[in-house]
Amino acid sequence: MEANTLALAWQAWQEGRLRHARKLAEQASREVAQASPRAHTLLARIFLDSQLPTLAHMHLNAGIANQTDQLLQAQMCWELGQFEAGLQVLSTFPNPNLSEFRVLKFLLSEGLNPSETHFQELLSSPESPEESRQILSFCHGQSKNPQSLEKWILGLNGAESFQLESHLILAQSYFDQGDIQASRAWFLSAQKFAPQNSRILLGLGLCAQQSGNKNLAESYYQQALQIQPGLISAHFNLGVLYLSQGQWREGFRKLEWRLQKPRLKKLLKPLWQGQNLKERRLLVQAEYGLGDQIQFWRFLSPLCEQVGALILEVPAPLFHLAERLNLPITLFKEGSAPPAYDYAIPLLSLPFRLNLAKDSDMRSLPPWKLPQVSKPSPKRTPKIGLVWQGRIAPAHKSYRQLQAQKAIPRQQIQAWVEDFPAAEYLALQPDLLPEAIPPGIQDAGAQLENFEQTLNLLQDLDALLSIDSAPLHLAGSCQVPARLLLNEPRPWLWPATGAETYWYPQVKLLSPLNPGFNPLAGII
Repeated sequence: MEANTLALAWQAWQEGRLRHARKLAEQASREVAQASPRAHTLLARIFLDSQLPTLAHMHLNAGIANQTDQLLQAQMCWELGQFEAGLQVLSTFPNPNLSEFRVLKFLLSEGLNPSETHFQELLSSPESPEESRQILSFCHGQSKNPQSLEKWILGLNGAESFQLESHLILAQSYFDQGDIQASRAWFLSAQKFAPQNSRILLGLGLCAQQSGNKNLAESYYQQALQIQPGLISAHFNLGVLYLSQGQWREGFRKLEWRLQKPRLKKLLKPLWQGQNLKERRLLVQAEYGLGDQIQFWRFLSPLCEQVGALILEVPAPLFHLAERLNLPITLFKEGSAPPAYDYAIPLLSLPFRLNLAKDSDMRSLPPWKLPQVSKPSPKRTPKIGLVWQGRIAPAHKSYRQLQAQKAIPRQQIQAWVEDFPAAEYLALQPDLLPEAIPPGIQDAGAQLENFEQTLNLLQDLDALLSIDSAPLHLAGSCQVPARLLLNEPRPWLWPATGAETYWYPQVKLLSPLNPGFNPLAGII
């Protein structure tokens, strides 16, 4: 029984459902007389993802059941800054030649007491280029501080191809940590080994794009395509670049290159290529995040006028919400067998296939079936919804990094709320642990089982303050006043500058988020 419960807990954690994962992990630890070490390992990860290091540390020593757990616990100690505890965990490790062990020991030792000795010890055993590459890749995946890798790379000798790969790994590590300047420097250094390398040019383009230099980014992408015309990432990144500048037609055309990427989900065929759809059944496939889908549902309205029948695939969390769309469509849940259809099209391809290219085309909103809501009394305490982080899904590294980049530290949210206590604040994230919610904020997310309930709650708010999230898109689509917190540079779907957005008339954009700035000042 414990094994089944624990397996379900790990699955929930991988999907980012931290509240449910915690419940199952705690249940698993009680189902046997001796608490399960694996359950403690998982609980430590859950608390770490929830920015609760003290609670995570409580489960560290109780979670070691095997060699894999030992490495995981040492890694967690490093992430928490518990360097001495991490070295103690590794002191009984049975395989000291394992690459992961050696790297973790190096990182923990450097964190506790930086010394050239640690670097020499790391390089003391002769390694093949392949083993060194594996160690570098592991460092890239785990290190929050790429500076700890520089000495190693500079001290390594190997074939030119290995040196190139080492520089690229380090450039990517810096990029993932948000140090764009250092990432660019290492990409440029890698060019010494391969001046006409499309991967390097792609990386330089991303650095330029993240720095806001869109002309330079476009130049790098075009250079990469001259070398490798079918480079999917370069075409896709150009599409993102054009969309951020409001070049809708060309941007959505380039975005079609995403369909050639390896996909976890099967693309249904035959694809609709613009054929006449009268008397035909068109199936629109779900893709990308929940917020993206809410945003792109606006393009279903013009499509309904062109088809004999419209079928919409909907992720389970959005299904009841989609039932509130005031459109003649047939819904089916993602993962289930689709109804009979003649053509299919991915959701984000709609604006391109519908030839939408004007700002006004982007301003339409989904037609909701909303109940009549009486206006709140002007004397009531303002009711403000808050969303400061998205779902953390460890199974998807790139998605996890994106969520981390968008998140606002809860300590910052707490400081903002404390400056304006004369309001009622509600946290809308359903996957937050209660301990992760600052004082003075209600845990409204605990009562939200689906996005239809979120829609009902939004109707009762005076305003929403949120990062780029599904609740933000939902609030904007039903015209609830909202403030969107954005880091610079802004993602492609938002205008590069200004507070207004063609997507949602009631959403105001706030960036950059400078010290001393409190977005609640413009709401209350």
